[in-house]
This record gives sequence, C-alpha cells and structure tokens, in this order.
Amino acid sequence: MLNAGCSGSGNCSSQPATSLDSQLVRCPHCAQARYFKGERGLKIHYGKVHKPHSVPLCLPAPSQTATHSESIWKTLSKLKNSTPVLKRVPRGARRSVALSLARCVRLATQENTQSAWEDLLTFPYRILHV
Repeated sequence: MLNAGCSGSGNCSSQPATSLDSQLVRCPHCAQARYFKGERGLKIHYGKVHKPHSVPLCLPAPSQTATHSESIWKTLSKLKNSTPVLKRVPRGARRSVALSLARCVRLATQENTQSAWEDLLTFPYRILHV
C-alpha cells in the first residue's frame, strides 16, 4: 500500500523524516478516529490490531485542511497520553467539581457548539489533572 509520493524503501517525499515522530497520525483502517505518534506508533498499532492487514510502507499523505472535529480528537489523544488525571475526587472537592461538570454538561446540551463540547470532553484533563 504505497502512496504516490513514496519510494519503495518506505520514505515519503511529501514529509520531512524529522517531523514524522512529532506528528500524530490517524489510522485509516479504524472506524473511529485513532491517532498515534508518527510512523512507528502507527506500525505498532497495525501489528497489534490489524494483523490481517499488511503494514503500510509509508504514511498516508495528510490532508491540507484538518477539520475541527479531527483537531478535537488529536487534542484528546495528546491529553490522554500526557496528562495524568485523579482517579477519585476528594470528598471536600466533590461538590465544586460536580457543579462545574454540571455547568459544562448544561452548556454543551443547550448551546450545542463545538467549543462547548470540547470543554466538556476535556473537563477531566483541565480540572482533575494531577
């Protein structure tokens, strides 16, 4: 499965090799958007989840315009991998955390905007980080 800009050795001419490790890459085979760190992370994912599929020799070419929903999933993926979250809310803080979460849920359901939903989805990483 080669892209048009890829050589047989697995190098992509459309992207510099130094920036591949710092980019999040979407798995084209997963129904739900899943992102991984560079080509190596995607190859590890392919080996564990998509064993019947062949491992691609090159990353798929990134689209020029990333949609806002993809950026939300990338943000969530980064936060999940890098931000530790409290497992349990301390008793003394439960009321204030519950009120804050209720406010986020209410805004997301009443306004139904992407920013309100992003605030709700990132709530644990913003409020409950260790």
